[in-house]
Amino acid sequence: MREHGWRQGWRRSVGGLGAWAGATVLLVAVSVLPAPAAAQCVSPAPTTTLNDVAGYIWDIWGNGQIGNGTGDSYDQGMALRVDGSYFPGTSHSTELGGRQVVVAPATLSGLTVTRKIYVPTTERWARFLEIFANPGGAAVAATVRIETNCGSDGSTVVTGSSSGDTVYTTADRWVTTDDIDSGGDPSLNHNFWGPGAGVMPSLVGNSVFDCAATNGVFAEFNITVPAGGTVILMHFGGQNTNQADSRTNAAAIDLLPAAALAGLSGELAYIVNWGSRRTCDELHAAAPGLASGAYLLDPDGLGGSAPVSVYCDMTTDDGGWTLVASTLGTTLDDEASAYYADLATLSPVAGHAGIWTGLRPVLGPTGDVRFSCRNGSASGPFAVDLVFYNVGWYQELTAGANAATCFEEGDGAGATTPAPPRRDLVAATTRSLGNPWDCAGYLEGEDACGDADDFTVDFDDGGMNCNETDGTDWGEDDATAKCGSSLAAPGSTWFVWVRAPAAPRCGDGLLDFTEACDDGNTVACDGCRADCSDVESGCGDGYLCGAEVCDDGNGIDCDGCRADCSARETGCGDRFVCGAEVCDDGNNLPCDGCRNNCTVIETGCGDGYRCGAEACDDGNADDCDGCRADCSAAETGCGDGFLCGAEVCDDGNAEDCDGCRADCSASETGCGDGFLCGLEACDDGNAEDGDGCRADCSALETGCGDGVSCGAEACDDGNAEDCDGCRADCSAAETGCGDGFLCGAEVCDDGNADDCDGCPSDCSVVETGCGDGVVCGAEACDDGNADDCDGCRADCSAAETGCGDGFLCGAEACDDGNAAAGDGCGAACAVEHGFTCAGEPSVCAGTCGDGLVAADEACDDGNRTPGDGCGAACDGEPGWSCSGEPSVCGPGCGDGAVAAGEDCDDGNTTAGDGCGVSCDVEHGFVCSGAPSACAPVCGDGLVAADEACDDGNAAAGDGCSEVCVVETGYACTGEPSECTRGAGSGGCGCRASGGGPLGGAAALLGLLALLGLAVGRRSGRRG
Repeated sequence: MREHGWRQGWRRSVGGLGAWAGATVLLVAVSVLPAPAAAQCVSPAPTTTLNDVAGYIWDIWGNGQIGNGTGDSYDQGMALRVDGSYFPGTSHSTELGGRQVVVAPATLSGLTVTRKIYVPTTERWARFLEIFANPGGAAVAATVRIETNCGSDGSTVVTGSSSGDTVYTTADRWVTTDDIDSGGDPSLNHNFWGPGAGVMPSLVGNSVFDCAATNGVFAEFNITVPAGGTVILMHFGGQNTNQADSRTNAAAIDLLPAAALAGLSGELAYIVNWGSRRTCDELHAAAPGLASGAYLLDPDGLGGSAPVSVYCDMTTDDGGWTLVASTLGTTLDDEASAYYADLATLSPVAGHAGIWTGLRPVLGPTGDVRFSCRNGSASGPFAVDLVFYNVGWYQELTAGANAATCFEEGDGAGATTPAPPRRDLVAATTRSLGNPWDCAGYLEGEDACGDADDFTVDFDDGGMNCNETDGTDWGEDDATAKCGSSLAAPGSTWFVWVRAPAAPRCGDGLLDFTEACDDGNTVACDGCRADCSDVESGCGDGYLCGAEVCDDGNGIDCDGCRADCSARETGCGDRFVCGAEVCDDGNNLPCDGCRNNCTVIETGCGDGYRCGAEACDDGNADDCDGCRADCSAAETGCGDGFLCGAEVCDDGNAEDCDGCRADCSASETGCGDGFLCGLEACDDGNAEDGDGCRADCSALETGCGDGVSCGAEACDDGNAEDCDGCRADCSAAETGCGDGFLCGAEVCDDGNADDCDGCPSDCSVVETGCGDGVVCGAEACDDGNADDCDGCRADCSAAETGCGDGFLCGAEACDDGNAAAGDGCGAACAVEHGFTCAGEPSVCAGTCGDGLVAADEACDDGNRTPGDGCGAACDGEPGWSCSGEPSVCGPGCGDGAVAAGEDCDDGNTTAGDGCGVSCDVEHGFVCSGAPSACAPVCGDGLVAADEACDDGNAAAGDGCSEVCVVETGYACTGEPSECTRGAGSGGCGCRASGGGPLGGAAALLGLLALLGLAVGRRSGRRG
């Protein structure tokens, strides 16, 4: 199967179809539309409805939008916005037999905008033309958005794209959508731009739109319309039954079939977002399954005219053939031939003249040319069908405008070998081209480039004698032969096809122009490389084949592969002496005659390589440089037994004390040589004592404790012990108690012979104070214990002397600190009768209630009952008098206490003061309280105490006043007093009798009262 690749890029970098008319289109930076004007979400009149070939509805609103389509395909589809403003639309007209709706123009952003919607009866899509005319004198830049709300609303998903995925980006020419929930809405395809576009979207998306708040897709273009110019954006939409159909529909539109441009003529010059392919093989490579037929192409690729409908053979010899010329209805002048869209009628289309006009841009330097012929004009198999592959072999590069497009003169005699093959598609045979007489045929070119009189196709189809004239000819030289002598000349028709250079396919047996050979397979080592890039010649051709171990493409050793390809050279050890190698014995072992680095041939001891029995080999015959001259031992320095360098001696070991130092620095001579050897305890290199080592090296002098008194040492007894006559630090000889060193039986040693400083002079005890047995300081005594009554007080304050010392000891019942009797503690420290003693010194007191009057007891009546004359504390109670043991108590007149049997007791036994000597109230007195207070009773008729009179009343004016004072002018006498006016007073001398009977009664009552009080008190006290 012959493979085809893209041979040419798109023919324009900017412009699309519109570049044919020379329109100026500028690409500008990506922009985002401003906030849009309100979308027309309600159908503006009028509405025109058309149906496509599948019956899908296209309800075209007044503004050119699609309302709903079929089955809710759209919610306002294909809306047009210019710089954010929606195209308004006002009225409709139709053309193309009513299949194209023309929406009346509107002005947006200074541009006259017209919409055309075409729905063919043969296709399943609608075509939209957005026409922008600039009536002004300056170019206008605008942002154009084409957006579609999908009827699938929020369930809308992208189901396919021209990129082959489901992500919609600016690189996608088309995209398909459907509802994810399988709601039944048709699957849609949206073709926004096509191959070869000069203007592509700057922004795309599938976001929410204004109308019905649904999801959909949009594409945004930045266009610039030149002054007085026009720019057209062409796009397509399709409704489909399923997702697969929508992708198929989109892919078919992408190829721009002839129906896609139906009815267009002048508009083609201004379409900027779509281009066309140049040849049938480009189309075939893009869509290998396309059927043969007419397609819109731009064969010349020169941009001089609009694309034309050209017939493509998509099946013969792997397809991709572009029909460029035919003899039917034309002269044989190749300059007058044309392209054809219809193979049956060969109806010519204008715009392309001559075989070479179409042949040259398609073929390039190489390519395929096919000549076919049939008898008559009816359709049917070709009688002749011949392909010349890679005709570049037959092109002559000459000077001139058409230097690369002229076939070679001289019957192909100048062909380069190996020549490409020629294939007879009718006979299904392949022959190599070469000498024209090999019965393979040839091409004969023009006498001069551009000459119309000499173009011949001549090949041998098996005629006699391999004569070019007895086969099939076509051209000026044999006009009558046409399809050959074996066919009837009238009505026979020749066809000329071209195909761009195909991608060579190694292994097809056809020698393509890039192949050095092609033996019909892709197997190496059979004479032709698997990729047909080279002929294999054996070892040295660079290909590893057969018994070759390697093949580096040359016959040279030492470059990685042996010249005979028998072995790979890996460097030292591969047996091949190469490069800097001096030897190579085929291994990486030393000591076998060749070093393991292949740099030196080994000669033995002294060659620098340690081999065999050699202990070392430093490459010379010198001793004392690290290796013995005979290589028998490596010299390691001191201790190796070889006297070298600064060594004084070397006895072959690293030991001292064997006559040679371990560092070989000196020979050893014994004690005093500075080396510790044998029985030496030390060796300081001299024979002196006192410097750390004994002169005889018998002992180390370590200082104190080494038994040698040196330096500041006061003594050194050879040990580190105290209390053996010499201190451990050798600072002093020990002398015993008082030397400050605690030794032997010493309990303490404070370095002196003083007592009472913490350690006594005999070092026998640590002095702790009272109780330590040492009388020190304020101590009166210290018997070494804390006991009283053993001769020394426990606090050492006093020595004990016996009874009377105040300390209760031994059989003493008391000790009051004296030897006096009668104080409770007798002279023999016994408690005296009637006493109780306690404490030290003893405090003694009488025992109240024992009937014995002792100590400070005033009485002791044998009880501690109060109110009986002797109180609870054996003190005399007021008004009582006690005596005897046990005490007998009675009232006590004159003591100031009114006791039982006493009327009063004024604290004395004096008469005349109101309370008599026997403590009875005296006549004329009243007594109260204790001690008793007595006062005369004025008005009782008794003159007592300091009363001057008492007339038995307390009335004044009767000679004796209310206070018993004689009133002026009276004289009173007697009891009760009788008062008379005295002569000297000028009175009448009458007796005052107390104011008559009333006064006498009053006096009597007062007297009775006093008497009753006195009697009551006495009776109460005694009763």
